[in-house]
Amino acid sequence: MAAHIAYGGIFVAEHPAPPFLEERPSIWTSAVVQTLLQLPDLVLHRVQQYRWGATAVKPTGLLAWNLPFFRKDLYSLSLPDPVKPDTAAIGKDDQGNFRTSKHKEYPKAFCKALAFVVAQQFERFVRSHGTRSCPAAPEVLDQWIAQAAAASTPVRDDSHWLPDFQHL
Repeated sequence: MAAHIAYGGIFVAEHPAPPFLEERPSIWTSAVVQTLLQLPDLVLHRVQQYRWGATAVKPTGLLAWNLPFFRKDLYSLSLPDPVKPDTAAIGKDDQGNFRTSKHKEYPKAFCKALAFVVAQQFERFVRSHGTRSCPAAPEVLDQWIAQAAAASTPVRDDSHWLPDFQHL
């Protein structure tokens, strides 16, 4: 994020939403994040993923840099009539499995909405001639980017997460 702030670009970071109880720890209440939030183009958004199909409310914090239409673009792809689930994504279910396990991946509609936010802002930059060429990256960085892209490309509808705590 610091590179985007210093050199230009956009950025989104995700972590569980700030807790309602102030005494609970959160990265969003850390001194460094609170200092960064004084920047006018950095905004911490709180969303509930059920609006994009999660089977639990799943309050989520999204820290957005240089994305002035973030909420508008994100919510434009939310489900039309989401039903707020009453299932908690905490604790264990009747079979003893952690309820958080199945919520570790975003719903497809949420992924699509996040990608849409970035694409829309990039399109705005292009239309307003707000882009510039970057110097060529070192070859090792290009290789890392290619490896990261290959590792993150597969979409796995059938992925199964292990429980959060395992007796090994």
